[in-house]
Order: sequence, then structure tokens, then C-alpha cells
Amino acid sequence: MIPLSFLPSPESQHYLNRNVPFIAGDDIHFKIHYWGTTFSHFVHPMHKHSFFEVCYVVQGRGVYLEAGMSYSLEPGSIFMSRPERLHQIQYGRDMIMLFVGFDVDKKNCTANSLMIYDILKNTGHVLVHANSASYTAYVWKALWEQASDPPLHFNSILNQLSLALLCSFHQSFTIRQKSRAPLRDREFSNCLIDQAKQFIQDNLSQDISVEDIANYLYISRRHLTRLFMEEGISFTSYLLEKRIERACELLHNKHILIKDILESTGFHSVHYFTRIFTREVGITPARYRDRVTNTYSR
Repeated sequence: MIPLSFLPSPESQHYLNRNVPFIAGDDIHFKIHYWGTTFSHFVHPMHKHSFFEVCYVVQGRGVYLEAGMSYSLEPGSIFMSRPERLHQIQYGRDMIMLFVGFDVDKKNCTANSLMIYDILKNTGHVLVHANSASYTAYVWKALWEQASDPPLHFNSILNQLSLALLCSFHQSFTIRQKSRAPLRDREFSNCLIDQAKQFIQDNLSQDISVEDIANYLYISRRHLTRLFMEEGISFTSYLLEKRIERACELLHNKHILIKDILESTGFHSVHYFTRIFTREVGITPARYRDRVTNTYSR
């Protein structure tokens, strides 16, 4: 547990807002809307943000309300308001809190990083405590204490601490949820299956296995297989369906060579492609092309 004797300095808030308006990592960039500290007793109105806000209770007690749920806040509580979610913070009389509002800069992030924060938007787990997320709490404490009296040329260290803090939120708010009930949160499951389908759509030219996508999503093969079956289709059938759909789209253009269609759809031979296409569509690729191109030329 973080020592409760830690009292944040308002100077840290001012210094961070002046010097850390954005954070750049190797594969992810963040825009900081604000760093904050509150020492006051008041009740926020119900409201929402277009960005993430994560708060750390240093001292005192209060209540966080979101989507009809009430969460008790105590020293060591770390809680998250997700984008476009109505919420309210009710402060206790002696409550001291740190908070940060931030966005992911989509133009400067890898696909994996964006996926992680898309999952974070849909997590059903919005409250943790320092004893189960101590890394986040310790980094936050270190960042605030260092910013209260920074030496010269300190910005690079501040950026590293800030980056570590924001990147820790994914682990704090999603890993614990997955270990408890990976399939109970429908929104979380929908996010995973959407990501899997998009991966397939974007990589039809490649050899794709269920293991490849499971590793990409940081879930087990069995979990991913179950998610597809809940959609009413097996992984293999869905992949084949998308390959055939893409092939049909390309066959509409009579100038695209069959070998190029094979490369774009992940089929390895003309014989295999013709056999599978005929089985699924009912006619050969050549007859399908003749039919659709003749129809459009009339």
C-alpha cells in the first residue's frame, strides 16, 4: 500500500501542465488535457468527457458514480472515467486526489496500441486499489514528488515517468477483469471479436491461424474460438467466407488476373481456389466473372 503520509504539492500540478502537455513513446503518443490535484470538498454535477480521466485517491473517502453503479473511494483507490460515460465524483470532507485527463494520439500510434486503448474504453472494471495496482500508485507518487521540485533538464525523466503512468492504466483496469470473467462482459467480448474480424479483413492475403489472432489479442486460442462460436460461426468458416467475398469483389473487374486474386485472398493454387469457390458459390470463378461482367456491360 502507498504510504498515506504522501501529500501532493499544487506546484507539481502547475509544473506538469506547463511542461508535459503531451507524451511520446516508441509506439504510442498521448495528448494531456490536464494534470490536477484537488483538496476541496464539493460535489461534481453528472457529466462526461470525450477523453479518459484517471484519478488516484491519496487521502480521505468519497463516492464515484457511473452508469447507475456506486463505487466507494478510499485511500489508495484508483478509478477511471472512460470517454462519453456519464459520471459523478462526490468528494469527502478530507479527500485529496490526483488526476489526469488524456487522449491517445491516433496519428502517432501503432495498431496494437490503439487496440489496447479501444479495449480500455470498454472495460467493465473501473476501480482498483493500490494493493492490487501498486505499480500505478508508486509511479504516480514518484511523478508528483519529482515535479514538485524538479532540477534543471528534468523534462526527459518527467516524460518517462508520465509515459509509464499512462501505459500502466491498461494493466490496472483490464488484466484483473480478464482473470475474473473474460466472457461475462459483453462489451469487452464484442470489442475482441470486432478486432479479430478486422484483423482477418486486413490480412486476407496472409496465412492466418486462430493462434495468430489469439496472440494478437492477448487471449487464448480457446477463448477466441468460443467468441466466434457465440457469433454462430466457426473461425475457419468465417475466414473462408471472407476470402470468398473478397474473391467475388475482385472477379467483378475482368482486368484483374486470377493469380493476383489468389495472392489477395490467400489461396495457394488455382485448383484449390476453383474447387473451394465452386463449392461455396455454386459456379466456377470463370463463370462467375462472365456472369457479373456481362451483366454490368449491358
